[in-house]
Amino acid sequence: MRVGDVAVDALALGNSIADSKSDVIKRFGLEEGQCIIMTLHRTSNTNDPKNLNSIFRAMGECDKTVIFPIRPRTRKAMDAIGLKIIP
Repeated sequence: MRVGDVAVDALALGNSIADSKSDVIKRFGLEEGQCIIMTLHRTSNTNDPKNLNSIFRAMGECDKTVIFPIRPRTRKAMDAIGLKIIP
């Protein structure tokens, strides 16, 4: 019996769909491999100011452009602790 990793399989499928449908790289004038898309919505990260600050600190140290579509709950948590994004 062969068993795979469902998360890896879902990521591979999602990547192939995104590659064929998304224009985010072109729209922002970026180069392939020079950016990352970050999502942040788990309660354990958004509701814990220490975790939230750590994630943003790491994002600031990233050597690639970070595309960050902010979800409403994440925005609310950021506003609650005065966390701002500096382009």
